[in-house]
Formats: sequence, structure tokens, C-alpha cells
Amino acid sequence: MQDVLDNLNQELGVRGSLVVTEDGVVAAASLLREEDRDLLGALATDISAKVRSALREGGIEGHKRLVLDAEYGRIVLYDLDVAALVVVLDRTINPDATMIEIESAAARIRRVGRFTASANEA
Repeated sequence: MQDVLDNLNQELGVRGSLVVTEDGVVAAASLLREEDRDLLGALATDISAKVRSALREGGIEGHKRLVLDAEYGRIVLYDLDVAALVVVLDRTINPDATMIEIESAAARIRRVGRFTASANEA
């Protein structure tokens, strides 16, 4: 999983990435500033839960991805079912330009997660 994040961070405009579980635990991170990992994990978990709740109230079930614009950059939250891929982008980067790479990374992380889960069950 770490290799997937490290490779994603090589893409133009990607400043960092992490995988966080639904309960806010950071499973893996590749960030410029390691001290940001817990803050970003908590932020992503909280925002995702609130958006899911609001969507549910409106009769919509879940979300695949959220793109947040912040003063210092953009944050993409990509749903992985039991976790989320969080990607921090430069403010000047159009998130659509990196979405293929983000989706590809998400698919690889899902495969690693399933492999790990089935290995633990054996």
C-alpha cells in the first residue's frame, strides 16, 4: 500500500496521500510533513461521515469521491468502502487531471486490502 501512495505522489500536483479507515485510523501515509497525517485522517473521516449523513437524509446513498477546495490546496476523498484514499493536491491543479491516477491507485489499494484480509483469515 505504501508503494501505491509513493507512486501516486509522483504525479504532477500531488502533494501527499494517505489511507484512513472509517474510524479515523491512518493505515498508510506518504506526506511531506508526517505530523499532518493524524490531522488529515481525522478531517477526512469527519467530513466523509457528515457528507454521507446529509446525503442519506436526502435519499442518496453514499459518495464515490469528494473534492474539497481549501486555501492551501485541494483535497480529494475517494471512497474505498471500509476506508478512504485522501489525496492532497496543489491549489493550481485541476483534480480532473489527476483523477485517472487517483482511481488507479484506489483500485490497487482495494486489491491489497482484500489480499491482506484473506491472508489474515487463513
